[in-house]
Amino acid sequence: MADTPTPRTPDKVTIAVLKGGPEFQTWFHRLREQTRLPAALLLDASLVAYVKCIGFEEPPRVDPDLDPTIKLPRFHDHKGEERSNEGR
Repeated sequence: MADTPTPRTPDKVTIAVLKGGPEFQTWFHRLREQTRLPAALLLDASLVAYVKCIGFEEPPRVDPDLDPTIKLPRFHDHKGEERSNEGR
């Protein structure tokens, strides 16, 4: 039996920790269920939408190995203009 190479896991560090009350936890859980996104992707998409709204540079990918064919939801900024997270 040939040795199966172990996939390389990118080095990752904890960037932020969210703390909130039970109401926030319930709200966040409902949001994750509705979007069907894991917490990390939901937060990444939210940050990308926010920084685009304020004109800040787009951040690097959370996970460079993330399948680029995954389509993240489209968002509307505070002016009602549609924003896309395509390619994230």
